[in-house]
Parts: sequence; structure tokens; C-alpha cells
Amino acid sequence: SQGPGDAASAEGAGSTNDPVHRNNRAVELLEGDQLDEAIELFEQVVSEAPENDTYRANLRNALLRRANELTKTDPDAAAADYERALEFAADDATRERIAGMRDRARAIASEEKDFVVESTLHFTFRFDGAREEIIGGVDELKVILEAAYQEYGEIFRRRPVEEGEPRIEVVLYRSEGFHAVTGLGDWAGAVFGGPHRLPADDLRA
Repeated sequence: SQGPGDAASAEGAGSTNDPVHRNNRAVELLEGDQLDEAIELFEQVVSEAPENDTYRANLRNALLRRANELTKTDPDAAAADYERALEFAADDATRERIAGMRDRARAIASEEKDFVVESTLHFTFRFDGAREEIIGGVDELKVILEAAYQEYGEIFRRRPVEEGEPRIEVVLYRSEGFHAVTGLGDWAGAVFGGPHRLPADDLRA
């Protein structure tokens, strides 16, 4: 995002209500992770100066940041933000990149729409609760991962959940669902970073 002074334009900067001031205030909000408030202000300045490339880029970047966060918790809402960000793509390469992120959010929403959520002290599991071949192994997986958490906590002298980070997310898919969400085959084993996504056709095995 471009901050104070970067949005030089014909608008005067003397009033706290002019677009330049509100754009700069929105940048400050964005830097403070107040995404909803920042986006609201960016939307205002873009509506008043729709041809200003700086304002458009700032709104696009704010929408992308919020979409990235929402992908973890509300992929439908994330897809909507990606779709909105597409309106402000400056070139074909950016448009293609954003469309890819939107499609991935839609795939996650489709695959996980009926997933159940179960938590342990340090982990959150999401999976299709109608799949007996998954349910049969989840309880054992909980025990294994909690033991691993304690083991690595001793080795590295760090326990992230106790230090204020959220529970570690583990999402279990059928192979085809894993491919739809990650673009990888089940040979990949798992995708780490954010929620940890794993193919598991029969967790009991």
C-alpha cells in the first residue's frame, strides 16, 4: 500500500475529509491490521476518484489481505473479496494471479462446506463427519499429534499455543478434494502453512 505523500494528486490535502487524507488514514489502519475499517475508507476514496491508480491499488491490496485471512475461516467470504479485488487489477498478470486465489478459495468452500470441527488442547481438526473411514482414525491422530506437540516443545523449548498463537489446524480431505484445493496429487503427503491440509482416503489404515 502507498502511504502519506504517495498519493499526490489534484485534491488538496488541507482537510481531514479530503481523499488524500482519508487514503493516508486507511493506510495507517491497514498497517494496524484493522482491515475492515481500512477497506471502508479505501472504498470511499475510490468511489470519489475512480481513476486514481494509487487509491485503486491500495483498495486491491487491502481486499487481498483480508481475503487471505478469511480463506482460513470463511472461504466463501474470501472468494467474494478476491472477486472484488479483480476489479482493480492493473494488468493481466495480476488479474490471473487474483483469479487463481479466488478459484482456490471457492474450491476450499466447496470441499469443506459440510466438514465438522473438533478441537484438542493444541489442535483443531476439520473433516467430513460422514466418512467412517476418517472418523475411525481421528481419535488416534489426536493422540499422536498431541504427543508430538509435547515432544517438539521439549526439543525446541517453544510451545506456540501457550505463547498465544491459535490452535494448529489440520484439515483432512479425500484425494480428489486435496487435489482440488491444493492443485497437488496425494503423492505430496500434505501442504503446510496456515491450515495443514492432508489427503486421507482411509485414516484407519
